Amino acid sequence: MDRFGQYNWVDWPGKLHAEAEWPVRIAAEQADLAAHPAPNDLDEYGGWTNGPQLEATGSFRVEQVAGKWWLVTPGGHLFFSMGMDCVRWHNDTILERRDAWLEWKPTPESEFKPFFGRIGRVVIGNVKEGATFNFYGANLLRKYGPEWQAKWRDTTLARLRSWGFNTIANWSDPDVYRGAKVAHVVTTGVGGNHRRLASGADYWGLMHDPFDPQFAVDARQAVDAVAPLIRDNPWCIGLFVDNELSWGSTESRGLALGALNAAADQPAKLALLEDLKRKYETVDRLNDAWGTTCASWEAILAEKSAPKSLTPACKADLDAFLFSLAKQYFAVVRDAVKAVSPRTLYLGCRFAWSSQAAIRAAAEVCDVVSFNIYQRRLDPGRWGFTSTLGKPCIIGEFHFGALDRGMFHTGLVPTKDQADRAQHYIDYLHSVADLPAFVGCHWFQYLDQPCTGRTLDGENYNIGFVTMSDTPYPEMVAAARQVHGEILARRYGAGG
Repeated sequence: MDRFGQYNWVDWPGKLHAEAEWPVRIAAEQADLAAHPAPNDLDEYGGWTNGPQLEATGSFRVEQVAGKWWLVTPGGHLFFSMGMDCVRWHNDTILERRDAWLEWKPTPESEFKPFFGRIGRVVIGNVKEGATFNFYGANLLRKYGPEWQAKWRDTTLARLRSWGFNTIANWSDPDVYRGAKVAHVVTTGVGGNHRRLASGADYWGLMHDPFDPQFAVDARQAVDAVAPLIRDNPWCIGLFVDNELSWGSTESRGLALGALNAAADQPAKLALLEDLKRKYETVDRLNDAWGTTCASWEAILAEKSAPKSLTPACKADLDAFLFSLAKQYFAVVRDAVKAVSPRTLYLGCRFAWSSQAAIRAAAEVCDVVSFNIYQRRLDPGRWGFTSTLGKPCIIGEFHFGALDRGMFHTGLVPTKDQADRAQHYIDYLHSVADLPAFVGCHWFQYLDQPCTGRTLDGENYNIGFVTMSDTPYPEMVAAARQVHGEILARRYGAGG
């Protein structure tokens, strides 16, 4: 890696070779932004003024218009959320045991002291803790000077407006949108000491047990933590709570089986057992339906009691419990959100793994059902079911990457090169806009990840609109300007 955090041994268009290039790049970009102002057919919130005038309620809401779901701005205009995740300058990588990787290693005593940090828990990687450094932040200091934070923020907001993005999306720094009069979402996550539940596929951690009374306390605390960002804030589209939870799959029924295998005092296990008692009344009737040989209700409670094979009746009962558990989770969180800010849209938990039971429960409770969908485009055959949910849907994350600009990983959806990556962006947005239930999609993320990997798990994906040297990818910028400029008319036209 060179001193800018770029791979040293390959050249590519846009690679930074010296600090002296930055003034030239700044001037060129300022001219480009001036030549491409934000679209002029939008209201102050980013809503479409060429569309119908709906009721202006003073806050974002949802409405079905001509068979398609839309977000509606506080001013009453149709809004399709085109968002950018992770709009922030924090982009740390681990320094420990990497001296041989680095042409230049900063010192904490230098002007780059603000960009040092430390991580104590690495999920994936050989180094589990240690010193970190933010090459992107160091580059911003070099590029913009002592006022780098304000200049970066102003430049970033100007970029996003010019590129046609109308939403500052998940994981972004509140300092970017606070006071900036730009539509945004807010996120929080439920922590605390409530009980958890294993699904058998627990990538980021165990699932909340929403039947634990402590969960409601912890959910309220999580929402209270972001109350100043959402309450009485007309620029806030809504609140995501949690992310990519361990729901398991429809086929695995993992959370229900996890409840049966849990300890006797697990609240979810107690809730499931009460459901079964109400339905079957006697353990013998349960055994007949499930093909099991349980000695008593007490034995089910005391032992790991998930059956090895599932009869049709057992599957139906487990599915019913999964729906009950999911509805309890969403209802508890919804109540916390509405207690703090009644008019804020509750945007769900961003499904990455999900069961149909959990999705249906989310649709009953949430204002918007959210998914992270890393695919080349949305196939109507796979995602058409969303039109039956009776609620709008939004995509919290998607991306594409390539290996032609000095990066070593494409991210979750690979493409041939930057031109192909840009075309995939256009195709993806078209596919989302053409599905009646979806009200937007958010790209993950603003910046490329560090070439040497982010601290949490080593991800080093080419998924940014901007490189480590704060240089926009021109192919992505051109694609965004094109598709963002046409998407509202495209979506409204077929349904209007």
